[in-house]
Amino acid sequence: KEADAAKGFILDGFPRTVAQAEALTKLLADEKMKLDAVVELKVDEKALMARIENRAKETVAAGGTVRADDNPESFKIRLDAYREQTAPVSAYYAGIGELKTVDGMAPIDEVTKAINGALAG
Repeated sequence: KEADAAKGFILDGFPRTVAQAEALTKLLADEKMKLDAVVELKVDEKALMARIENRAKETVAAGGTVRADDNPESFKIRLDAYREQTAPVSAYYAGIGELKTVDGMAPIDEVTKAINGALAG
């Protein structure tokens, strides 16, 4: 209902559980609103792990400080939590026809174009 969201809004990282997705669906229905799309970026887990490891090395090489959670062990914990809690959200939205999947491993300009296309309908 905020003025800055009059033409729409993007929720990044929410919902993270099916219960949250169901609550959001109900809230939007109560407000006579609906989602235009739920965009899922599909990525290769091994490639993500390599990126995490490389980012840490590059940060150290540049004289920076690596975040405490920017390591393979923390990534594995986050990935396990994703698989258990968040991945089922994709199935929920696929089941109601709102899921749009984008290849997150494609070049950035292609990912951007695919996301824009998914949001445009």
